[in-house]
Amino acid sequence: MELRVRLPARMGLWRRRVYACWTRPMRFDRNLVVIGAGSATLVSAYIAAATKARVTLVEQGAMGGACLNDGCVPSKGPDPKRAA
Repeated sequence: MELRVRLPARMGLWRRRVYACWTRPMRFDRNLVVIGAGSATLVSAYIAAATKARVTLVEQGAMGGACLNDGCVPSKGPDPKRAA
């Protein structure tokens, strides 16, 4: 099911007024900015970099996200408490 949202005609005029004080850059330094370094975003950043795109990766915490560091992967590994 596809949901289409039609914005009122006035919205386009409002956007033009809001962005009127900024000039458009002549060129961009990056092709892609990836926010978050979870398992899916790391793969998308890797694929983009492999195609020679200039990629910036922004992550607040540890690389790998919750699945790699806290959830899925550590729960399937050896438990350091049981190793004696």
